[in-house]
Amino acid sequence: MKKFMLLTAALVFLFSADIVYAQKEQEPQQAQPSAEEIQEKLKAAVKAEFANVDVNSDGAISLNEFVDYSTQEARIKAENTFNGFDTDNDGLLSEDEYMAALQNMMRLLAEQIKAASAQQNKD
Repeated sequence: MKKFMLLTAALVFLFSADIVYAQKEQEPQQAQPSAEEIQEKLKAAVKAEFANVDVNSDGAISLNEFVDYSTQEARIKAENTFNGFDTDNDGLLSEDEYMAALQNMMRLLAEQIKAASAQQNKD
């Protein structure tokens, strides 16, 4: 059972990554920011993220704050993945929906491996 849960968790992660990757591919190309701009945006994002996790604003993240935040983030990802699997939007996953989602993720993973392999062979 644990192996199945680990496989499912890995596939959920891959599915989530594929959704983000597919969305980014569809975005129009924009001018590339400078290294300094990237550094500043990253620094601001880290500060904002830290503030979100540091619920009591004491300037440090406790174990409880970290676990609570991580659990929240995992729940959001799981809900998004579930909603992607639930193709008939009835709030339930049938065995067919679950199987179709897993097969689709495996197909996408195989395509990515194949593309990476082809790119590596070119180089």
